[in-house]
Amino acid sequence: LVSWEQGAGGRGWSLRLAPRYGLGAAPGAGSAGGFGPGNSEWLWQRGTTGTGRSTLSSLASARLDLRLGYGLVQGRRLLSPYGALSLGEVARRLRLGVQWRLGKQWDLDLAGERLEQTGADSTTPGRSPEHRILLEGRLRY
Repeated sequence: LVSWEQGAGGRGWSLRLAPRYGLGAAPGAGSAGGFGPGNSEWLWQRGTTGTGRSTLSSLASARLDLRLGYGLVQGRRLLSPYGALSLGEVARRLRLGVQWRLGKQWDLDLAGERLEQTGADSTTPGRSPEHRILLEGRLRY
């Protein structure tokens, strides 16, 4: 993990680079920084072997996440437009969005996302990239 922020409190440029490997690196792992819905959705879409159990070797993957943003002060709130890219063995994601820090505990994230299947999953005929609009709120306590 490499993380850098130019200014204090999220102001100015920020960069985050995170390599991942293993079950948590499957597409959709994590939230806004990890790009999308949880692993359970991905496991259902992935299917099972003839025995009815997924093989762990088919689930392990590698991924590299990159996020670049710029924090702007808007009154007492922080506004951060950002771009994020996730390159993996089975998927590639591009996200452009804006995050509002509404207080010490509240965040609101609005983003557009494009997901492209790569590797073995990309051979499905007629498979086109998915486009999503995401609205995510977070409360830290």
